[in-house]
Amino acid sequence: MIAAIAYALLIASVAGLRLFGWPYKSMLLLISLTVMALAALALFSIWQGKWSGLIHLVPLAITLPFIMAGMTRPPVADVATRWEPAITFPEELAGLSENSLDPSLAVFEAFQGAYQDIRTQIIDEDPGAAVLEIGQQMGWSLIERAPNHAQFEVTSRLLGFVDDVMVEWSATAEGYQVDLRSRSRVGISDLGANADRIRRFLAQLSSRTSA
Repeated sequence: MIAAIAYALLIASVAGLRLFGWPYKSMLLLISLTVMALAALALFSIWQGKWSGLIHLVPLAITLPFIMAGMTRPPVADVATRWEPAITFPEELAGLSENSLDPSLAVFEAFQGAYQDIRTQIIDEDPGAAVLEIGQQMGWSLIERAPNHAQFEVTSRLLGFVDDVMVEWSATAEGYQVDLRSRSRVGISDLGANADRIRRFLAQLSSRTSA
């Protein structure tokens, strides 16, 4: 009975986040509590000699990579290849976001520390077409295309969280300068998702333009 209630709450929390946009803090707290309750139930069953209770550790096993990422990645949800000058988003996004459009001190610290490898990329050719193609391949939704920038939205598969991505490029004496900013609309920590997204994009862009 306890297990059935816990699984029902777990499913309802995930569905509420993914389909109905319920408050993410409350839903994530409920998900965490139900996962811990199921883990405790599994340990209690094993203590009683009921090894079938191991099945209740599955939710914990699924969430463990996210827990580890939260422990090892900087507690930020906004990453960019540069912050001076900052890459900006349309002001109307402020009404759709819990997080500010302005970077925090923690963001600057991550930029100088764990994410110091994420920097402006210089390539030889105009990246406009490649930006759109790579964005499409990575599953991003194009929101706006201009001569020197492209704005995308990225929706997470499991919980439906929306992140915003801005790609900017301009011609310089050395070639075309490409910069990205990827930010989450909600959450203190993105578990490294935005940084990984930028790294994958720049890696693909580099492989295309150097071929």
